[in-house]
Amino acid sequence: MNTLKALGFSILGLLCFSHLRAQTFEAVDTLSVSGIENVSMKWVDLNNNLLYDLILYGNDSLGNGALQVYLNEGEGKFTKQTPTLPDVKIWQLQPIDYDRDGTIDLAFSGVVNGADSVVSVLLSRENFTFELLPTPVLNGPVEAFQFIDLNYDTVNDLLIARQNDEDSIELKVLKGTAPGFEDLMIEFPPFERGTFFTLDIDSDARKDLLLSGFRQGQSFTRLYKNNGIFEFVDSANFGFEYEQIVQESDTSFFVAVDHKVEAIALGEYDGNRRPDLFVRGKSSTGEDLNVLYRNNGGRIVAERDSMLSNYKIQASHMADFDSDGKTDLWVSASRNDSTFVFWYNDLNAFTEAEPVYRDSLLLTEFADWDLDFNLDFVELRQSLHGLKLVFFENMADSVNKGPSLPFPQVAVQTGSGEVKIRWQPAIDSLTSSSSLSYDVLLVDADTTALFESNMSTKSFGLQQPYHGSVLYGDYLTVNNLASGDYLFLVRGVDNAYNAYDGGGMGGLQLFRFAICNGDLVRTSAELCPGSPEVFGEEGVERNWYSNNYGALGQIDLLSYSATTSDILYGTVVSAEDCGSGQLVYTITTKPLDRLSDDIEGIVQVCEESEITYEVPATWTNVVWSSVAFGTVGEGSSLTFDVTQADTISIVAANEFGCFDRAESVIAFFDPQVSDTLITISPGESADITAFGGQAYEWSPAGEFDDPFSHMQTVSPGETMDYQVLIKNEAGCERLFNIRVEVAQLGGVANLFSPNGDSRNDQFFLQLSTVPATIDFRVYARSGGLIYQELDAARAVSEGWDGTHNGEKMPPGVYYWRVEGRYSDGRPVLLNGKKSGKINLVR
Repeated sequence: MNTLKALGFSILGLLCFSHLRAQTFEAVDTLSVSGIENVSMKWVDLNNNLLYDLILYGNDSLGNGALQVYLNEGEGKFTKQTPTLPDVKIWQLQPIDYDRDGTIDLAFSGVVNGADSVVSVLLSRENFTFELLPTPVLNGPVEAFQFIDLNYDTVNDLLIARQNDEDSIELKVLKGTAPGFEDLMIEFPPFERGTFFTLDIDSDARKDLLLSGFRQGQSFTRLYKNNGIFEFVDSANFGFEYEQIVQESDTSFFVAVDHKVEAIALGEYDGNRRPDLFVRGKSSTGEDLNVLYRNNGGRIVAERDSMLSNYKIQASHMADFDSDGKTDLWVSASRNDSTFVFWYNDLNAFTEAEPVYRDSLLLTEFADWDLDFNLDFVELRQSLHGLKLVFFENMADSVNKGPSLPFPQVAVQTGSGEVKIRWQPAIDSLTSSSSLSYDVLLVDADTTALFESNMSTKSFGLQQPYHGSVLYGDYLTVNNLASGDYLFLVRGVDNAYNAYDGGGMGGLQLFRFAICNGDLVRTSAELCPGSPEVFGEEGVERNWYSNNYGALGQIDLLSYSATTSDILYGTVVSAEDCGSGQLVYTITTKPLDRLSDDIEGIVQVCEESEITYEVPATWTNVVWSSVAFGTVGEGSSLTFDVTQADTISIVAANEFGCFDRAESVIAFFDPQVSDTLITISPGESADITAFGGQAYEWSPAGEFDDPFSHMQTVSPGETMDYQVLIKNEAGCERLFNIRVEVAQLGGVANLFSPNGDSRNDQFFLQLSTVPATIDFRVYARSGGLIYQELDAARAVSEGWDGTHNGEKMPPGVYYWRVEGRYSDGRPVLLNGKKSGKINLVR
């Protein structure tokens, strides 16, 4: 392959205008295309190496059929292969493992031998050669076809749309049988210029039919629900809420819906496990009509109508393009002979997209062709020198790896030759579980595929980049199975078409089940609700499934608890154990009164006290227990001394022998405050908090902005007491006192100089609060009293001036002593003590 390093083509700058977060695609390689015209293309893993190959089909310059394969050899290398074909011209192609050998074949409608219109199959053989099916499946031209197992009997059926004698198009359902295909003569309304689509619209693992076209000059679309036995119910008109449908006399529903569907992009973006749709089509007047439909489960409604009304849409695709787990929409459209693409990121949070110009774009197909878990794509373009393929690699930083394997997953026999496969949801690191689709592989003992899976029986890899074969459901029912051993595997597929790979080729293991002849062994079982019961036979391994709980796992003995009526299936995993029977239990539950009806769930207790519990005498084997003290009594009543918060449990049997359990929580009223004594410095504030109640009342009320809040902030100037009354809804109350002490600071200097310079001339007291009483004295070294002050205010403001009886005292050391108390009774301290010394200097 020629790597265009000089090309340096990146659409990162262009994508910035389309509101894509962390989205980067780079054109990394190109290949010239020759020898083929009127091209269509598809990604398919043709050789089971887990890498998607690219198929181009059309015709050559002489009008003969042409098929080209671009073999993906890994590491971005594609090698062109031109298989030798019989004389075949392909109009429509369906990759499918027609002969169930684990390799993709190519079913097609077209022309063979230059003249005969057929539906036939090119069977894949070694070295990318194809062998034409010896006898066509169907002779004559068709407008559209699809091989699909409509009744899930392991045999492919055939849907065709073909023109009748009145130049109208009719839909035919051909049932697949061993000899061939049988027309079931199911009547659908004929139409002009239309087609059909298959999709599981309600996620019940059955492919429904969407029929769309023109009828009597009016566009219409009708949805037919598949009930699994070749009965298709005209359930609703596409795009209309069900209440708007009017029933006609022929018991079918028909209201002209002004939307002829031409193409559908399918995905799930709103989290309800139903496929949502972007539909390209036309109105009755021939105008382009493009609509985003949200599938609400009960109805399909237009969420965004007339999208890109000024453009002619060529193609659309719904998937996760930017590896964030959300479902996006890509659209290519043309206007004024120019082609544009639109990227709508995360449809559930819809925002408009800007057009990005794409020169000479013809076709686009998406696949993770480099196997890095991010969705890439290829474009077919028309250049001056002919056609070329441009390969774009997704350079997103994030990686959208496949979801986990659904577990448990089980298969149980539900009837003669019938199996139901059921699984629990898979988990993905990015994609919501509701947006995960599922693919089911079902094979016989010879590993021959029995159901149209997207998984190869040879590599277990996905053969095409698409959603899982059963879309967003969580079960699949298959019938017409002979007795014997079977294998199956269910894999979740995210919205970038990634699946759990088990660590690579051969890393996945299939699960087993058996189909047995004869009737199912049906047993009725009446159980006590919530009481475990053991089912099965030791040593006989079975798949277990419950109608209520889904897949329960694979084990010999199942411990099962019923809460309501149920049906429980136990299917042997090996045909050797068919003699033990395929078990079906019809579960009913015995009546069970609830102890919780007789026991109060929460009991409020204000203080240590005695409480009494009592239940009716119809309850037997009554045992009472306490979390704190263990078993505390037996019998229908209990008297209990409450000293703390606790939980009382009762276990008892009703008249039918069914045990029940109830609890009573003893809510012991135990309110608290953050602290009962808080000390702060003058000028500081304190947070005081009460908790453990439903109501609070603080006093003195005038001290608080909101006296009923559980938390208060106070800033007293002096020590103060606050009270809070805490109450609960049961009427319990408790009063707390919280004292906030304001620390009284006092001190004196150790030196002063009374020399008349107005600096440090007095020896006075430094107090944060004036005390109630004080006796401050200064003594000479000889012990004589030379100064005394009993007025606290003067002691603070004036102090000793260094004289005695008007005479200046000489320099030296003098001694002081203080006695006194503040208004709250605390003693006056200076420098933390009652006595000290002072130096007098001059």
